[in-house]
Amino acid sequence: MAVSITETIGFADQFVQLIQDNKADLQAKGLDVTSWITDTTTLKNDALTQTTKQDDMEAASKAQTKVAQTSVKTLYDTTSTRLDAVMGVLGKATPLAKQAGKLRSGLIKQSKKKTVEPNNN
Repeated sequence: MAVSITETIGFADQFVQLIQDNKADLQAKGLDVTSWITDTTTLKNDALTQTTKQDDMEAASKAQTKVAQTSVKTLYDTTSTRLDAVMGVLGKATPLAKQAGKLRSGLIKQSKKKTVEPNNN
């Protein structure tokens, strides 16, 4: 089981507190933890900064996904409406209008094919 970010931060805080509280005893036994206190605190602060940055980027990614999806939908809707207009002007029964209509029907068939195919993982 993986240790969570919160648990890891708490672990580091508790470790720093432990070695700060027992620094003199550790020093008397030959272990100078002065640099460990600073280094562990720096590593913890960096982990917090990077985690916050990741959270911000994930939120921005979700927001951008909505913007991109709206943009693609607008593109499709506009293009589809304009295709209808072209077909109407040409006359729906004409060979050119039928050819133009295949642009959209081919796209729809491809889209349905992608959603129906089984996932072979």
